[in-house]
Amino acid sequence: MITRRFRWVQCQLDVITTCKRPDSILKALDDLPAGLYETYDRIIHSIKERGKDDFPIARRCLLFLAGAFTPLTLDKLNEAMMIEVRQSSLNEDLGVMDTTDIVAACRSLVTYNEKTGIVALSHYSVKVWYIQLRHPTRPLMRYATRNT
Repeated sequence: MITRRFRWVQCQLDVITTCKRPDSILKALDDLPAGLYETYDRIIHSIKERGKDDFPIARRCLLFLAGAFTPLTLDKLNEAMMIEVRQSSLNEDLGVMDTTDIVAACRSLVTYNEKTGIVALSHYSVKVWYIQLRHPTRPLMRYATRNT
């Protein structure tokens, strides 16, 4: 439970450090999510609102990282994101031109180790949240993997 609290605090700090004005910081502090999964929900909402490219990138990235059996480099993750169901070749239009855009699109839901080139979910709770997000009873189901 303590690691989840630290993770929650880290996510809140990630949001606050992007604030550029004192009133934005106060608003962020007044609008803190109650728990870790609510925080992840808020991150997904902000990714979706940020632009048309970031959300599909983040959605596919989370899908492959949550299901990966081995660690993935950014290049391998980008290649995996080009996979389409029932297609025999990769769809390069689904990949990114600059692989660091994958990390930027996912915000604090993923981490990237520059030394090893490995990208991973930032915490085990992200995987648990993502799997639960895909459950039909969750209202955010539509954000999970539809149209990927």
